[in-house]
Amino acid sequence: SVEAGGYWSGNEVVGFFRAVVVAAGTEHVSHRLYLQWIRITGDDGLHTVAASVPIEEITADQSQASVVRTTLDKNAEFGTLRMTVTVEREQSDMALTYILTADGETGKYKLTKSN
Repeated sequence: SVEAGGYWSGNEVVGFFRAVVVAAGTEHVSHRLYLQWIRITGDDGLHTVAASVPIEEITADQSQASVVRTTLDKNAEFGTLRMTVTVEREQSDMALTYILTADGETGKYKLTKSN
């Protein structure tokens, strides 16, 4: 799944953030989360990926299958991304919730556990 939002600017470029959840595996499907900084270039508005980073804190434990869901905070201030990331582990009733934030500094993010 893909969720985009939160415009950023810096060094005479502008763009937006994109969270990408990728599913992998056959018998046990696990999800990986990537945060991307998408640059809007030229008058034609073409989009290019300025940076793409895996959110290692979410994807590091692949010992069991997991489902990752993202929810964009549409009230975040201009120039920042704020989203809730929920991780549900297979065969567990417990879900972990994180807050993912980023600004225009390409490739940098902050992830804090909220439960």
